[in-house]
This record gives sequence, C-alpha cells and structure tokens, in this order.
Amino acid sequence: MVAELGGEIHEYSRVTELDTSGDGVVARTDVVLVGAPRAVLATNVFPSLLERDRLKSAPVYD
Repeated sequence: MVAELGGEIHEYSRVTELDTSGDGVVARTDVVLVGAPRAVLATNVFPSLLERDRLKSAPVYD
C-alpha cells in the first residue's frame, strides 16, 4: 500500500536514529541519511522499539 501511494520502501535498512526536530523525518542508517515529510514505523509482530510509541501501536496478526 505504501508503494501504491507513492512512498518508498527501504527493506533491510537498519535505522540507528530518527530525527524529528525539523520539518519531516530524517532516518540515519549505517550508510546514508534518508529524509521524508513523513515516515511509517513498521515493526512486524514486535512491539515498537520507541518506548514513547509502545502504547500507541499493536501487532496485527493475519
């Protein structure tokens, strides 16, 4: 669905830091910085790694 709406998916890209201090989001990986107006945090079946978001998300099994 993300790709259908024009978003890019960066699979297997380990994000080491998220910066939301400016406009949009900047994700730092071991290789590159990726900037976007918005980001989707996909955690699969695991709880969010961001403690502040743990109560705002729930794993969905299908």
